[in-house]
Amino acid sequence: MSSWRIQTFTDSSEARRVLEPWLLQREPEHGLTIGILRALETGQHDYEAPLFVAAVLKDSEVMGCAYRTPPYKLGLSEIPLGALPALAREVASRFDWIPAVLAPKMTAIGFAAAWTRIKHCEARGGMLQRIYAARQVSATSSAPGCLLQATPDDAELLATWTADFVRESGLQPINYDQRVRRMIENESLFVWKDGGPRSMMAAEAPTDNGIRIGYVYTPPEHRKKGYASAGTAALTSLMLRQYTFCTLYTDLSNPTSNSLYQRIGYERVADVTDVNFVPGAEAPAPPPAASVDRAPGSDPDRRPNDPHGSAGS
Repeated sequence: MSSWRIQTFTDSSEARRVLEPWLLQREPEHGLTIGILRALETGQHDYEAPLFVAAVLKDSEVMGCAYRTPPYKLGLSEIPLGALPALAREVASRFDWIPAVLAPKMTAIGFAAAWTRIKHCEARGGMLQRIYAARQVSATSSAPGCLLQATPDDAELLATWTADFVRESGLQPINYDQRVRRMIENESLFVWKDGGPRSMMAAEAPTDNGIRIGYVYTPPEHRKKGYASAGTAALTSLMLRQYTFCTLYTDLSNPTSNSLYQRIGYERVADVTDVNFVPGAEAPAPPPAASVDRAPGSDPDRRPNDPHGSAGS
């Protein structure tokens, strides 16, 4: 009789070997996870121990994937509901507390039900997000300026912008100087310039055929001029010379950004949602740093706490 099995990994290369062929079957949807697995393998990340990567198996066949890269939340692919109690028990054996889970809606709800039973905590609905992918750019912006690759001369300013981006987004604080300098070294950070820097955006975490657009931020004094929109369209077009598709995340409660990206050429891939956990009377208190973080992305005119969005257009 078949049963669910949770296989955890201590070797990042083995995790990629087992999980990546399955993840690549729906590459645009799983790009974030693929990027994380590759970062773990190369060691190019700022995550904290203990790292957690697991495969959900049935009869030795991969049926889902789970990961956590502290201090960030738990991430899940779509996973059959029957496997979620076993997965929750495995996660509970590794972590006293997790701030949230990010997953397709039914998976997130199913995991939250199992987790709250184990930890005697409360679950609260969070941000509903949409993953988009573009394979061509169908509209560009008329905003003045041009897209340029960020250089070491831009590092100080962009570190300040990154700090502002993280603060406005409600993201987990990071080493801003280190993150910006790494993206500049990797040639993944870009600036829209119009007589000077006006907006920033990044293209990072490449998969076999795609790359993710993120870190889109415009400081308040340069907003409402179309700089972020122009930069996102230009960067998408540039990346599509090298990749088959680009992905980005948006907050579904922001119709402006969703409409804008569809005009550029982005189409829906999948929806995912956060479920946040709040300690109950018998639950362990979360550590002070356990704020809910998200993979930064692109969403002009983003309201605070937009998980993958930019600040301003």
